[in-house]
Amino acid sequence: MDFKYYLKKLISELKSAFIENKYLLLLSILIFVIPIFIGYFEASSLKSIMDPLVNSFKQNIKNGTTSLTFLSLFMNNFRVSIMLFAGSALFALFGLFILTTNGLFLGYFGSDIPPIIYLVFILPHGIFEIPALIISALSGFIILSFILKFIKGIIFKKMDDEGSKMNLISKAKYSFNDNSVKLKQALILFVLSTVLLIIAAFIEANLTKPLALGFLSLFS
Repeated sequence: MDFKYYLKKLISELKSAFIENKYLLLLSILIFVIPIFIGYFEASSLKSIMDPLVNSFKQNIKNGTTSLTFLSLFMNNFRVSIMLFAGSALFALFGLFILTTNGLFLGYFGSDIPPIIYLVFILPHGIFEIPALIISALSGFIILSFILKFIKGIIFKKMDDEGSKMNLISKAKYSFNDNSVKLKQALILFVLSTVLLIIAAFIEANLTKPLALGFLSLFS
C-alpha cells in the first residue's frame, strides 16, 4: 500500500461524504452566504447589533488580545470551528446562530470599505477559511443526523435480519453499526476543515497583506 492508494481512498471518502450529505452542505452554505449579503446591503439596519461586535474585534487587535500571527489566527478560527461543530451536533439552532452571525459580521465589516480593497484583503485566506467554517458546521449537522438516526433505529427496529426479537442493547448495537458511516464522514470532514484553517491562518499571517498591497499597487 503506497501514499497514492491512501490519497485516492481519502479523496473517495471525502467525495462520498459531500455527495451523501449534499442537502446539509447546501443548507450550511446558504446559512452562511445569505447573511453575508444581508450584512453588506442592510448594514444601516444592523448598525446597533453589529457595531459592538466590530468594535470588540478592532479593540482585541489593538490591545493584543487578538494578534495577526499564525498561531493566534488559527486558534481563534479553530475555536469558532469547534463551536460550530459542537453547536450543530448538539444544539442545531446554536450552530445555525454561529454560522449566521459570522456571515453577518463578514458582510457588515466590508460595508464601509471599497469592494476591491475588501476583496483583495479577504480572498487570499478567505477561499480557505470560509469553506472551512462551512464544513465545520456540516460535520456537526452530520453528527446530529447520526444521533437522530441512531435513536430512530433503537425505537423502531424490532427484529434482526433473521427475524428474532431484539433487546435494547442489541438494537443499540445494530443501529450504531447501521449508521456509523455518518460518524466517519463527520470526522473526515472536520479534519479537512482543520487543515483548511491551518492553510488560511498561514496565508493570512504571511501572505494576505503583501499580496493585497501588491495587487493594489498595480492600479495606483
